[in-house]
Amino acid sequence: LAFVVAETIVTNGLSNEAKAAKAAGKSNTVAIVADQLRTVYKVASAGADYNKIMAELEAMPECK
Repeated sequence: LAFVVAETIVTNGLSNEAKAAKAAGKSNTVAIVADQLRTVYKVASAGADYNKIMAELEAMPECK
């Protein structure tokens, strides 16, 4: 359940940031956000534990 909640928060948050960046004409930012979202899913799908997922999220500029 915790992972599902974290996944929803991250996905929605990054999606909202991507939409805002695109609306502001920052298409490069959209590409960066998409890459980071793919990284989150890659780590999660590799069977990573909660701490690894949180470490990956903390490394993202959007989460600092």
